[in-house]
Amino acid sequence: MRYRKGWVVLVVMAILSPLGLLAIGSAWGEWGLDDIKEMIGFEPGGMREIKEKQPDTVLPDYEIPGFAESGWKVGLSTILSALIGAGLTAGLTIAIGRFARYGRLS
Repeated sequence: MRYRKGWVVLVVMAILSPLGLLAIGSAWGEWGLDDIKEMIGFEPGGMREIKEKQPDTVLPDYEIPGFAESGWKVGLSTILSALIGAGLTAGLTIAIGRFARYGRLS
Protein backbone atom coordinates (compact mmCIF):
# COMPACT_ATOMS: atom_id res chain seq x y z
CA MET A 1 0.00 0.00 0.00
CA ARG A 2 2.98 2.30 0.51
CA TYR A 3 3.63 2.50 -3.21
CA ARG A 4 0.04 2.69 -4.43
CA LYS A 5 0.48 6.05 -6.21
CA GLY A 6 3.57 4.74 -7.96
CA TRP A 7 1.72 1.66 -9.19
CA VAL A 8 -1.16 3.83 -10.43
CA VAL A 9 1.25 6.06 -12.36
CA LEU A 10 2.95 2.98 -13.82
CA VAL A 11 -0.36 1.51 -15.03
CA VAL A 12 -1.48 4.86 -16.50
CA MET A 13 1.82 5.17 -18.38
CA ALA A 14 1.43 1.63 -19.70
CA ILE A 15 -2.10 2.38 -20.88
CA LEU A 16 -0.88 5.53 -22.65
CA SER A 17 2.03 3.70 -24.32
CA PRO A 18 0.16 3.01 -27.60
CA LEU A 19 0.10 6.77 -28.24
CA GLY A 20 3.64 6.31 -29.55
CA LEU A 21 2.15 4.33 -32.44
CA LEU A 22 0.49 7.51 -33.66
CA ALA A 23 3.82 9.34 -33.99
CA ILE A 24 5.38 9.84 -37.39
CA GLY A 25 8.66 7.97 -37.83
CA SER A 26 10.35 5.93 -35.14
CA ALA A 27 10.89 6.66 -31.46
CA TRP A 28 14.17 8.37 -30.59
CA GLY A 29 16.84 5.78 -29.86
CA GLU A 30 14.85 2.79 -31.08
CA TRP A 31 16.37 2.74 -34.52
CA GLY A 32 17.20 -0.47 -36.31
CA LEU A 33 20.22 -0.94 -38.53
CA ASP A 34 18.21 0.10 -41.59
CA ASP A 35 17.20 3.35 -39.88
CA ILE A 36 20.79 4.09 -38.87
CA LYS A 37 22.01 3.38 -42.40
CA GLU A 38 19.41 5.75 -43.80
CA MET A 39 20.34 8.52 -41.32
CA ILE A 40 24.14 8.39 -41.54
CA GLY A 41 24.72 6.68 -44.86
CA PHE A 42 26.37 3.46 -43.65
CA GLU A 43 25.83 0.56 -41.28
CA PRO A 44 28.28 0.64 -38.33
CA GLY A 45 30.17 -2.66 -38.12
CA GLY A 46 29.93 -2.88 -34.34
CA MET A 47 26.16 -2.55 -34.39
CA ARG A 48 25.93 -5.28 -37.02
CA GLU A 49 28.07 -7.60 -34.90
CA ILE A 50 25.98 -6.97 -31.79
CA LYS A 51 22.77 -7.63 -33.71
CA GLU A 52 24.13 -10.92 -35.02
CA LYS A 53 25.17 -12.04 -31.53
CA GLN A 54 22.11 -10.96 -29.56
CA PRO A 55 19.52 -13.59 -28.71
CA ASP A 56 15.95 -13.35 -29.92
CA THR A 57 13.75 -11.22 -27.71
CA VAL A 58 10.68 -12.50 -25.90
CA LEU A 59 8.38 -9.74 -27.19
CA PRO A 60 10.03 -8.27 -30.31
CA ASP A 61 8.72 -4.82 -31.27
CA TYR A 62 6.44 -4.90 -28.20
CA GLU A 63 4.15 -7.36 -29.97
CA ILE A 64 2.52 -10.38 -28.41
CA PRO A 65 2.19 -13.21 -30.95
CA GLY A 66 -1.34 -13.33 -32.30
CA PHE A 67 -2.04 -9.68 -31.43
CA ALA A 68 0.14 -8.09 -34.11
CA GLU A 69 -2.53 -7.90 -36.77
CA SER A 70 -3.92 -4.37 -36.85
CA GLY A 71 -6.18 -1.91 -35.14
CA TRP A 72 -6.96 -2.20 -31.47
CA LYS A 73 -5.00 -5.46 -31.10
CA VAL A 74 -1.72 -3.63 -31.76
CA GLY A 75 -2.56 -1.12 -29.02
CA LEU A 76 -3.57 -3.88 -26.62
CA SER A 77 -0.36 -5.75 -27.40
CA THR A 78 1.68 -2.63 -26.62
CA ILE A 79 -0.15 -2.09 -23.32
CA LEU A 80 0.30 -5.72 -22.27
CA SER A 81 3.99 -5.61 -23.22
CA ALA A 82 4.44 -2.45 -21.16
CA LEU A 83 2.69 -4.02 -18.16
CA ILE A 84 4.71 -7.24 -18.44
CA GLY A 85 7.99 -5.36 -18.71
CA ALA A 86 7.16 -2.97 -15.88
CA GLY A 87 5.93 -5.83 -13.69
CA LEU A 88 9.07 -7.90 -14.27
CA THR A 89 11.28 -4.88 -13.62
CA ALA A 90 9.41 -3.97 -10.43
CA GLY A 91 9.42 -7.56 -9.20
CA LEU A 92 13.14 -7.95 -9.82
CA THR A 93 13.85 -4.62 -8.11
CA ILE A 94 11.80 -5.62 -5.06
CA ALA A 95 13.50 -9.03 -4.90
CA ILE A 96 16.98 -7.51 -5.13
CA GLY A 97 16.07 -4.91 -2.49
CA ARG A 98 14.81 -7.55 -0.08
CA PHE A 99 17.81 -9.75 -0.69
CA ALA A 100 20.18 -6.83 -0.12
CA ARG A 101 18.35 -5.78 3.05
CA TYR A 102 17.67 -9.14 4.67
CA GLY A 103 20.04 -11.51 2.92
CA ARG A 104 17.08 -13.59 1.68
CA LEU A 105 14.08 -13.08 -0.60
CA SER A 106 11.23 -13.80 1.82
